[in-house]
Amino acid sequence: PHWCRDMSHLQIIMNLDLDEGADGVNDNGYGDCEYLLRARGTTADGEENQQYYPNSNAMLLTVFQTQIIELACLVVICIYLLVRFADDGFVPRLFFFPGQKRWRHTLQIWVLVSLLAGNLSGGTKFNPLLRMLILGTFLRSFQRELWTFLKMIPQMILVLSILAVIVVFYAWFGVVIFYDTPEGKESFPSLIEGIWTLWICVTTANYPDVMMPSYNTNRVTAIFWISFMVISYFYCM
Repeated sequence: PHWCRDMSHLQIIMNLDLDEGADGVNDNGYGDCEYLLRARGTTADGEENQQYYPNSNAMLLTVFQTQIIELACLVVICIYLLVRFADDGFVPRLFFFPGQKRWRHTLQIWVLVSLLAGNLSGGTKFNPLLRMLILGTFLRSFQRELWTFLKMIPQMILVLSILAVIVVFYAWFGVVIFYDTPEGKESFPSLIEGIWTLWICVTTANYPDVMMPSYNTNRVTAIFWISFMVISYFYCM
């Protein structure tokens, strides 16, 4: 996968004794992700020579093997759709009956064609998303929940718009006041990164850890964080 190629942000120490071709690309059949799966170093509690991404010594599959498994699963789904088509007497008008049945079968066929084309051509960048999409077409409970969520969106647009304005304003403010500080370099290096940091903060996933670098330096910065949490979390959420 493309996300395995950029490893500069991981800051890990590992032994790159992998088989590489003349162009420096890992050509041993396992793909670039083997770099991550074999990464070792010292953990936060001081244990040395530990795997950064432990996989319980599970067997690794080559890229070719994963393609074969995916093709086998796609064949099973194709056979299932063919049986459903036969159940409708091989009449397209019945198979694509207006309503949920039409869009569900249309979406399943489109995703199948996209997965097959991507698998055979090697362009598998969007395959994980397509796999989840075709799984959702077979889960009736997921479809009901998704439809309920879509019906709620018009009622939430105003609140979400206000929340978006607040997040963008505080992100811009954070980039300015935390410029050239440890907090700014870590959480507010740019407006986009600041928006992402504050959006996570709205979910309380990184709060209060995200505010501690600036809070330890100057207690006044608590006004920025507390006011943001009061407005965004307690009032908007």
